[in-house]
Order: sequence, then C-alpha cells, then structure tokens
Amino acid sequence: MKDFNPKEFKLVALRECPLPQEMQICEQPSQVADYWRLHIVTHPYFNPDCECLVVLLLNTRRRVKGHHLVTIGTMDTLLVHPREIFSVAVTMKAAAIALVHNLCAAAHKRCYV
Repeated sequence: MKDFNPKEFKLVALRECPLPQEMQICEQPSQVADYWRLHIVTHPYFNPDCECLVVLLLNTRRRVKGHHLVTIGTMDTLLVHPREIFSVAVTMKAAAIALVHNLCAAAHKRCYV
C-alpha cells in the first residue's frame, strides 16, 4: 500500500488577457459576449466545432478578474458538474460569476454566443 502524503498547492495564471478600459466591467450580456469574442475564441483549447462552457469570474464591482474554460463537449452536448464551476469561483474569491456557453449548429457550421 502506498503512503499517503498531503500536498501543497498553488494557483498559477495561464496567460494574461489584457482588456480595453470599456470592457473591464461586465454588467450586460453584450459585454460578456464581447469578452468571449476577444479572449475565449483565442484560447488554445477552444474548439468552435464543439460546445464550450466558460465561467467569468467577477469582483464586487463586476470587473473581470479572469475566466476559466470549464469543459469542452461534443457538437451538441456538454457534461459538467456544478463542482467544476464553483470550485474555481470559490478558490479565486469571485463575488459573482457569469456562465458563458456557445451553441453550435453543426448543420450550419456556425457558432452562436
């Protein structure tokens, strides 16, 4: 039987996502969609042919602290547990979150936010 040893953990930012001043606050759906187009679509793991779920982490003033690509599904299905969404929000001490999901219409080969 293996010995169990606890680990020390730390969070590491993967990349910086600079925002123009007018996009730093996300209070309206259109602002969230603009953030999606600027940063999520350029994410190295983003696949426009599959459904993706992203959580935006916001502070008390609704300024974007960051985002997390929670899951990438298939063309028409996502499998996600609330634990994956809220664990990042709690760890990063987000005061609010915005869930963002793209709907892919495989027949039309277009994705909608």
